[in-house]
Amino acid sequence: MGRPLIHRSPMPGLGLSMGITLTMLSLVVLLPIGALLLKGANYGLAGMWDTVNRPRVWAALYLSFRLSLFAALFN
Repeated sequence: MGRPLIHRSPMPGLGLSMGITLTMLSLVVLLPIGALLLKGANYGLAGMWDTVNRPRVWAALYLSFRLSLFAALFN
């Protein structure tokens, strides 16, 4: 009888690193987005739309996207 074949992963530690990555993703990205949606649900769709259509919000979005594009081009 031969020895049983042991299947070794080509990337050891993948499970642990994937778990840490998904935990950080949920804490940094998904949790704040969920909080925004819950807070926005209190205002209703009309209240959320009024907030989104403020000039200050559009200026912040414009600045964020412009700087993101700048960083992507020169990185």
